[in-house]
Amino acid sequence: MNLLIADDDDAYQRLLRAAFSYNPSILLTFVPDGAAAWWHLSDDSNRFDLCIFDVKMPGVDGIMLIERMRATPRLKDTKVILCTGNTDRPTIDRALDLAVTQIVAKPFTLKLIRERVSSILKIPPAPSRGASPLPATAGTRPPHSTSGTRSPHARA
Repeated sequence: MNLLIADDDDAYQRLLRAAFSYNPSILLTFVPDGAAAWWHLSDDSNRFDLCIFDVKMPGVDGIMLIERMRATPRLKDTKVILCTGNTDRPTIDRALDLAVTQIVAKPFTLKLIRERVSSILKIPPAPSRGASPLPATAGTRPPHSTSGTRSPHARA
């Protein structure tokens, strides 16, 4: 299973890495913004089973990224979890209009994100090791792109 995770908060990237480290069959690709995510998505050699995007990111945000995906035939049916600390009605309505698979409010727990991903991908859930929420505060900026077994890709 290939997951693409776009979030500019390194604390959430660490949480998501920890959430799926139990399963070696899940390959995680992390990027800090929508532009880097789009670079990975637009590469025809990449196939992602699920994308997890933050709404607020520098440059191309999560909503714009999903709009691009839905307008691209190869990507229009890709499953997406949208994570947001902003649960205002217009954001939620736009996400629903774009047919996101799930909306997850920040802060979220390790257990919650594991359950959502397991349900969407139909994989066995992992035992919960921690359920404390992570605060929705910006951390230091992560590297441009990191992944489990792939070489990091960067695009200016």
